[in-house]
Amino acid sequence: MGGISHAARFGYAILLISWFAWLWNFSYRMMVPALLPSIQASLSLSNWMAGALVGALNLGYAISAYPSGLCSARFGPRNIIVFGTALSAAFAFLLSISRSYAAMMIFAFAAGLGLGVYLPQALTLLSEHYGRRRRGTIIGIHETAAPMGQMAGPLWAGAMLPSLGWVGCLRAWSLPGALIAIAFLMIAPKRGDGGKGAGKAAGGGGWPWGLYLPTILLVSFVWSANLGLISMIPLYMVRSSLADAAFAAFLMGITRFSGVLGQLAGGLLSDTIGRLKVLMAIVLVTAISTVGVAFAPYGSVMIASMLVQAMAASAFFPVTYAAISDNTSPRDRAKVIGVVNTSSGLLGGVLSPMIIGYLADTSGFQTAFLYPVVAGFLACPFVLHLRIRLH
Repeated sequence: MGGISHAARFGYAILLISWFAWLWNFSYRMMVPALLPSIQASLSLSNWMAGALVGALNLGYAISAYPSGLCSARFGPRNIIVFGTALSAAFAFLLSISRSYAAMMIFAFAAGLGLGVYLPQALTLLSEHYGRRRRGTIIGIHETAAPMGQMAGPLWAGAMLPSLGWVGCLRAWSLPGALIAIAFLMIAPKRGDGGKGAGKAAGGGGWPWGLYLPTILLVSFVWSANLGLISMIPLYMVRSSLADAAFAAFLMGITRFSGVLGQLAGGLLSDTIGRLKVLMAIVLVTAISTVGVAFAPYGSVMIASMLVQAMAASAFFPVTYAAISDNTSPRDRAKVIGVVNTSSGLLGGVLSPMIIGYLADTSGFQTAFLYPVVAGFLACPFVLHLRIRLH
């Protein structure tokens, strides 16, 4: 009889629940920057202290990715994802009830630890179920949850701030996380079951040692140019009296929507044209659009630049992860992605909002935004190096 096989249905179920988990994960990480103006006003924080709060969340996210990859074979992707999601949900609630800046830094860091374990495990699950010929497309579909999360988190914050305040926004966000953890327990395979089916595609061995540093710097610079800059845009708009906190969060969210198109197009084109050709175009467009986001006057040019940057930078990640997956074995894949995410998360996710916040305090936002612009262009030679080595 015709129809969809059991293995295919199982693969689609894994893709669906992973998509929702990544949506919630990314929404969480983008909601906190969107709430920064309200948190800053409530606790009387400087720009640097506000940026450090985002840095603490990103620090936890970054340093847990590598241990997550190492523990994958021992505990299984499902158990690690469930633990991390439940941990982040619990600390979203604790973050909402704290009024101490020191405690909030600790809770944000702990929440980031839970968020950071997800991606190496999810990409391992998906790579096991989908072969190399479809891998870019499937990872691209999964990664559409990232720009949707970039949009959903700030939009939720902007819509709910007037009625719930930043406290209520964080508290309410813990419930979906608990539901996702339960769903993963019910749907995802237990340890050792994930390799059954169509996705046991062969990969390479480990990632070449000579490519670790260029890959880490490439991802770090793109991360700084995109999410590092965007995470501080709401604070810039409110402090520069361009918008109130709710509208700044709304604008941050709505301009992330174009990233969905970027994820789908990036994954599909990388399957047909080639990973590294597409990656080079993506990095160049990201760098150019970052200039418009950072320095264009508030208005149509700035908003258009935010849309283009979201589309290009969102396409970057599925193509990069697919390229890594193509050149690593299933055994090494989670470890390699963990190393790259941990190192680039520290350089791009943790340092960039803190550096931008410090420069904004000392020299103003226009000077501070030079940092992500320079980072965007510094990524270009590293993607060229990657293409030469892997061609």
